[in-house]
Amino acid sequence: MNYHSLEPGFEFPEKTFLISQKDAEDYLDAVEDLSEVYDGAEGFVAPTALATYALRGITETIPVPSGAIHGSQDLEFLGLVRHEEAIVCSGTVAQNSVKMKRRFVVIDLRVNGSDGNLKLRGKTTLILPLELEDS
Repeated sequence: MNYHSLEPGFEFPEKTFLISQKDAEDYLDAVEDLSEVYDGAEGFVAPTALATYALRGITETIPVPSGAIHGSQDLEFLGLVRHEEAIVCSGTVAQNSVKMKRRFVVIDLRVNGSDGNLKLRGKTTLILPLELEDS
């Protein structure tokens, strides 16, 4: 399976992740987020970390080839997730088209919390060189 063969409506398999406190802290270190809002007893996960896990779920199913670009994302955060909470990430291909000698794959993303409620929804666009399709 590869990105150029995906049809709109294709559902990526759900992926479940448990976000530990260490994972949440490692994410904040990696993006150099020094905000104090994530310090303290509440133990909330940065909302943008949820988007990272959602994209990880997609790329674990179909790895992103060399030369691909994560072109854009449009995200809506709908709820908080705490450390040690399981999240379920899913995605659906919304568009797969060729423009300007590049393949554009738009994926609708969803993240649900352990309570079953939607925590994130959005879209992400992957841009892939066409020459990779022959390999």
